[in-house]
Amino acid sequence: MDDRPALPALSSGEDITGGGGVSRDRKQGYGERMSLQEELRQVEEDLERMRTEVAEMRRQVGDVGPTDPTERSMMINQADEQENLIASLDARREDLLKRLNEE
Repeated sequence: MDDRPALPALSSGEDITGGGGVSRDRKQGYGERMSLQEELRQVEEDLERMRTEVAEMRRQVGDVGPTDPTERSMMINQADEQENLIASLDARREDLLKRLNEE
């Protein structure tokens, strides 16, 4: 039997990316929900940072990159996963913009 403690259930918006996505602290500040505008600003900052990181990953694979095919494949997979997170953040950004326009 596994002796590790059970993980708490994730609520909507929590980070399950191991550090590469939006942090839990960014979704809630000091016990209060972020305003839509604050959340939109944070999502846009995260998108900018993540796009830069993915571009750097792809550059490393294309330029110098690892010579080991397994390592190269892992780097490509990491970049692909990051791009999937970016797509999710883009959808979140669009939802926030829509909600702000409804207010």
